[in-house]
Amino acid sequence: MKWVEKALKLDPSNLKGLSLAGTAAFLSGDYAGAVNYWEKVVAIGPADRVLVQQVQGGIVEARELGKLPAAKPLAQSQAPAPAAIPEAPVALSGKTVSGTVSLAPALAKLASPDDTVFVLARAAEGRGMPLAILRKKVSDLPITFTLDDSSSMSPAATLSAAGSVIVVARISKSGNAMPQSGDMAGQIGPIAVGTSQLKVEIRDVVKP
Repeated sequence: MKWVEKALKLDPSNLKGLSLAGTAAFLSGDYAGAVNYWEKVVAIGPADRVLVQQVQGGIVEARELGKLPAAKPLAQSQAPAPAAIPEAPVALSGKTVSGTVSLAPALAKLASPDDTVFVLARAAEGRGMPLAILRKKVSDLPITFTLDDSSSMSPAATLSAAGSVIVVARISKSGNAMPQSGDMAGQIGPIAVGTSQLKVEIRDVVKP
């Protein structure tokens, strides 16, 4: 993020920098900040650019999670022409990881039905931002999931570009995407991108 901030100081219209800054804000629970960065991407970038199309879905989700008011509609003369391609990228064949997430019976009493469940894939090497992430609730467990490029938080870091990943499932009491003490988690990996029928059990309590 220090490099992202430096890039935006040098060029406040840098689309990749704005996109990454929005992703960082989203993952920290700052949904208003995420919307602010991503709306700049939409306002500045060409409507047919994949980066612009990807953040549009993120804006909608951030507004919902942050209970933010809907964006004001543009005047008819200002409204952009409808995009000719889908908002979310189509996952490449074989470039997915899929399976089932379950909760260990011993931890069931610690979780509430409305607690947030994050299912994400990280690069096997390094501790960078998630390559793909889904958000569910404990009431959805057991969860059958598929992670692909459509669940990527940024076009700069995609599942299809990774060779192997670690899949993490975590129950967050706060709803924050960053791990906190008291969360419950489980993981599997490293596994090759393209692996299916994974079984991830949430069985550990995150400690300080």
